[in-house]
Amino acid sequence: MASDLLPRAMHPISPARPHLRVLQWNVLSDQLAVNFPRVAESVLDWPYRERLILAELTRADADVLCLEEVDHFHDLQAALSPLGYCGIYEQKEDWHRDGTAIFYRENRLVLEEKEGGTFDVRRQKYLLVKLRHRVLNCSFIVVATHLKSYAHHEGTRLLQVQQILGHLRRYEALPVVLAGDMNTKPQKDVYNLIKSVGFQSAYWNALRPSAEPEFTCLAYRESDVLRLTLDYVWVKGWQPCAVMTLPSEEDIGKTGLPCSKYPSDHLALVCDLTLSPQFRL
Repeated sequence: MASDLLPRAMHPISPARPHLRVLQWNVLSDQLAVNFPRVAESVLDWPYRERLILAELTRADADVLCLEEVDHFHDLQAALSPLGYCGIYEQKEDWHRDGTAIFYRENRLVLEEKEGGTFDVRRQKYLLVKLRHRVLNCSFIVVATHLKSYAHHEGTRLLQVQQILGHLRRYEALPVVLAGDMNTKPQKDVYNLIKSVGFQSAYWNALRPSAEPEFTCLAYRESDVLRLTLDYVWVKGWQPCAVMTLPSEEDIGKTGLPCSKYPSDHLALVCDLTLSPQFRL
């Protein structure tokens, strides 16, 4: 239930009528739900977090869900299927048990194509789908990804994004949503590259003037605090008309994320999008 979660609400940006709602979220892999010294073990257990993850997904009420660090895909699929969602999943390679998933609402969207891509560097994955909007009769692309972590790997992330952008060239005539845990800060190389090819960040200037959110990840480690903006919904051919607000540090409390009212160290981003005029029939 939404009452079990940190308070959030949709914040309008423009009066435009929304055509699509998208959620982007690194849900925190069960395998990686460790090293949160201020967080009670019971809060990190999968059954506790699963309930809150599903509560957040239900509250968002999005048409498309882009999820990273998913290692209980079948659990999520079983819970979301009765709500009208169909899911696609691509697992990482090597020692990882988690992967990337995209869920979409079948009563509003039709799957036309799906592709899983493996990065040439670090062998991580991205997931691409082509969907058709039943009401607008317009096709569009959604890419969900999780780029290489740690600050010193910006060069690796740059190569990974270049590979995604190269893949997207074959869909230049279509609107695109590019969502993910990019593991990069605003104005860094990866951010600037995506912006330079015509994408707009949905949260830019939405909650803070001429800025991204203060943070999308807040985690207290043994000797460090991760208070970073790492997650983005990039759009081309779409215009953001509303976003979901983000809780403050005071709202979250002294344990950081995850906490008893939120199941991941990353916050879900939710945005309403309207199709740019050139793509409307």
